[in-house]
Amino acid sequence: MLRAVDSIPANVAEGAGKPSELDFARFLEIALGSAREVDNHLMLATALGCIDERSGASVLADIDEVKRILYSLCRVVRARAQSRR
Repeated sequence: MLRAVDSIPANVAEGAGKPSELDFARFLEIALGSAREVDNHLMLATALGCIDERSGASVLADIDEVKRILYSLCRVVRARAQSRR
């Protein structure tokens, strides 16, 4: 789970350094995939009792917000790239 969590900002940072917006969008999609992976790990950890339900729900709400932000940012970056073609 820690590797997936760390992958989210690492992919955003790496993508931001790429020369094209389409490359940036691709890395945002990879970051979104990592966020979905964290979501899955959290649900499993909660179901197995490794994390109590209250804490699990709180962190799941946080990761949902991260996913919404990444999705929106990716849409904006892709639209901007398309308008420049």
